[in-house]
Amino acid sequence: MRYVHKLVYLPSSKRWHAYEGTTYCCPIHCGDSICIRVKDRYFPARVELDTQWYLLIDDLKFRLHPKERYDAILMF
Repeated sequence: MRYVHKLVYLPSSKRWHAYEGTTYCCPIHCGDSICIRVKDRYFPARVELDTQWYLLIDDLKFRLHPKERYDAILMF
């Protein structure tokens, strides 16, 4: 069974981290596959880093905003 995690950006590590409730799960790395929630739908995506973190959803780039928290299903 896959769980919905919260993706949270931590400036101290300059990367995104996954939490299940208040429990820390793992850091997110370039190339990780996730399903990200946008409004009421989940989209398969790959996490990437250039000068900022972003997701590739098909051919579209979706920039992750450090002050936001995202619902995601980890696929790794």
